Amino acid sequence: MTIELKDVSMRTRRTLTPAILSNISMRIEPDQHVAILSPSGPALGLLIDVICGANAPDSGLVFCRCRLSWPLPKARFIHDHRTFVANARFIARLYEMDQSSFIDRVIEMAGIGDLAMERMSYCPKGAISRFCFALGACLPFDTYFFTTTNIGEKDEREKYAGIIAELAKRSGILIATSSGKAARAYCDRAYVVEETGAVYYDDMDAANEHLERLAKKRPVEDAEEFVPDSEEGSLTDDFL
Repeated sequence: MTIELKDVSMRTRRTLTPAILSNISMRIEPDQHVAILSPSGPALGLLIDVICGANAPDSGLVFCRCRLSWPLPKARFIHDHRTFVANARFIARLYEMDQSSFIDRVIEMAGIGDLAMERMSYCPKGAISRFCFALGACLPFDTYFFTTTNIGEKDEREKYAGIIAELAKRSGILIATSSGKAARAYCDRAYVVEETGAVYYDDMDAANEHLERLAKKRPVEDAEEFVPDSEEGSLTDDFL
């Protein structure tokens, strides 16, 4: 019941200055709360794709022996021309959940009762962020995978932070981020990802210091911000 990467190497494609990762090895148990820390840039998104199976590594092995969520609150599989209810019904069918109770729970958690029958393309990004988070949070995963824990608008963050904390009491938490501060709230161990490997820490302060050193070493002209889709751009441009 683990997530494991063994000597994984990969690189971004169709770019003049590809991001390259090599010899990445990590092992994550389903009940652990683990951060994957890397400076802002395309390498972090590349690693997220490989962990979730959206892309294959160039070499090495990836094993996922647990029920791992998609990267929350990402949701490329959402049909933005359909209603919130129709999209929730699709996920209920896909994961063999009772449709009525699942849809009710998602709509309530997302706080979108007044928008439930609206086409998603007509709705504010905050509502979509809350909905995409709720879709995953209402499913029974062994490990919940996050690319950001900032769900919804600023005045809603405390509510959803509490929901994530409840998930952490019974399941594993995996957070891939360039923010050590965001990870510290939920994680007690981390892998800091460099170009030539991943370094394991059971001390979050030490992991954050390593991350800060890496960030300072990156040339400014090469730094490309990795922004989760829940915070910038379309939430429907991601993967399942």
